[in-house]
Amino acid sequence: PLAAKMQAWLAGAQSTGKRARVPDDLDSLPKDQLVALVRDLAKERDGLAEVAAKRPVYTTPQTSRAPGTASAATAPTDQEVLAILSRLRAKAEKAIKKTKHSQARKPYSELTEGVPSKALALALMRGQSAFQKSDTARMTRWLFESDVAISKWLGIERHIHPVAFDGKVLCFAGQRPTIYAYAGIESLEVKWESSSNLMTLKFRTFFAGSGRPGVSFDDDEF
Repeated sequence: PLAAKMQAWLAGAQSTGKRARVPDDLDSLPKDQLVALVRDLAKERDGLAEVAAKRPVYTTPQTSRAPGTASAATAPTDQEVLAILSRLRAKAEKAIKKTKHSQARKPYSELTEGVPSKALALALMRGQSAFQKSDTARMTRWLFESDVAISKWLGIERHIHPVAFDGKVLCFAGQRPTIYAYAGIESLEVKWESSSNLMTLKFRTFFAGSGRPGVSFDDDEF
């Protein structure tokens, strides 16, 4: 019985990585030798525990996220929202200016922006619930039909200029027809799709008039 108890106790000491030399005939050892053996083993265990306590602990550094992105586990910051809105506004102005306008038609201009989570998409559209038309697992959609509301949300001007023009222009013979055209915003559809993590803005615009800033701005009739 004494040998079994000693072997169990020694197993705990050996699990720390320190091997103890113990005689096989523990039952026949005198009491004073057993006491000395136990004290030596206890001293070894305490020493190993002290070494383990002083061992440095290394932690894995966290990977930082790129500016303008948001993970699904964290709430989007105002800085992230403003950065994306700024990019959307710049892309919208560029797309509308490149789109050809005329008196006869109302063209569409479309652009996309990566939005990695629905939480970020909803943060971008904060305060625009009145314009939300659908919200499913596949897609969330908003529709603006007021240039005032569009300008207030995106910060874009209600009239974009100069825009490409391919309508009719009156000029004298031998002159090259030129026109400084303006576009007005009629509507805006905003969609966020979970499968692609893309937000799509689709503007419908119209020819609103012509004339250089500070000179004139009139609705042209031909």
